[in-house]
Amino acid sequence: MSRLDSRIPETTIYIEQLNATYTGELERNIPNGVGSLKFDNGDYLEGEFANGRCEGKGRFIKADGSYYEGDFRNNVADGYGRYLDILGYAYEGQWKHNLPNGKGEAIYHDDAKYNGEFLNNKKHGKGVLMQKGCIFDGHFVNNHL
Repeated sequence: MSRLDSRIPETTIYIEQLNATYTGELERNIPNGVGSLKFDNGDYLEGEFANGRCEGKGRFIKADGSYYEGDFRNNVADGYGRYLDILGYAYEGQWKHNLPNGKGEAIYHDDAKYNGEFLNNKKHGKGVLMQKGCIFDGHFVNNHL
């Protein structure tokens, strides 16, 4: 049987380890291809799957309406993407291990805006922070200038 013959078109299965229902393409009973996961807590993940994991482009929507859209690697945000929460925080840029890492731009709940480098979701490296009419330009370390 060829690889194409082993691929099952859109099917729905429950994945107990993830507490989620998967709808999409399967190969050998494992998510492969385009599909979606609806978690029991109301979260939702849709995108490209390989060997049971979200790999490539996708979108993760939390039950509260917050969402991430962009690149995934091994089921987490990794690559380029954007995030928006329900309170108005937004980030667009590079991600690593599900956190802003690398160059990006963030708009905070208080309308402050930061454009620069991040390390594990903290302002870290060269950047510009605009906050309450002031501009702070320099090298940040662990969120501090």
